[in-house]
Amino acid sequence: MKITKRQLKRIIREEKRRLHELGISRGERDPDHGLEVPVPPPDVETLWGDVEGALGQLTTTLSQLEDLDPQAASEAAAYVAEEIHSWK
Repeated sequence: MKITKRQLKRIIREEKRRLHELGISRGERDPDHGLEVPVPPPDVETLWGDVEGALGQLTTTLSQLEDLDPQAASEAAAYVAEEIHSWK
C-alpha cells in the first residue's frame, strides 16, 4: 500500500501532536518504548547534595596534595577560594 506525501505529512503532524499532548519532548528516551520523555529539573536539595559532595572531594584532594607539597596545596586552595569568591 502506497501513501502519498500529503498522507505522510498528516501522519507525522498527528504523531507530533500526540507526543506533545503526552508531555514528551526532547530529553531522555523511555527504554520500554524508545520515546523521548521530559527530564525534570533537579530540586534544590539535590543540588545542595552535589555541592557538598564536590566540596568533600575537593577537600580530600587538597589534603592529598598537602601530603605531597604543602605549598602547592596552599596555592590550590587560594585559587579555588578566589574562583568561588569571584563567581557572583
